[in-house]
Amino acid sequence: MKPLTTVELAAVLRIDPGTVYRLKKRGLLPSQQIGGRMHFRPSKLIPALHHFYVGPPREKPSSLPTDWMKPVDVADYLGRSLGTVLRWARKGELPYYRLGAHCVRFRLGELEEAIG
Repeated sequence: MKPLTTVELAAVLRIDPGTVYRLKKRGLLPSQQIGGRMHFRPSKLIPALHHFYVGPPREKPSSLPTDWMKPVDVADYLGRSLGTVLRWARKGELPYYRLGAHCVRFRLGELEEAIG
């Protein structure tokens, strides 16, 4: 595919050309200068746009988590989605502690006993 100009990329993304320029200036969109104009290669844009719209990839924990775990850490540890972990906790399948209106924590030892 041929490189896209700023205006062409803005039309594809349905955003203002000024926004494309600002994203490029912040280093969020890879571009190259061709004849005094910015051009964007689609093959290099796909990873950048995925990161922009979806967010950076979540890193897996490098070692076993500490004794107290957040729901997202439990999801990573078990290889399940966050929604699944919270649903299992509500059903009583996973033991958890509520530390406030919006704060839920799990203990590693109790989780390992529950999942057997």
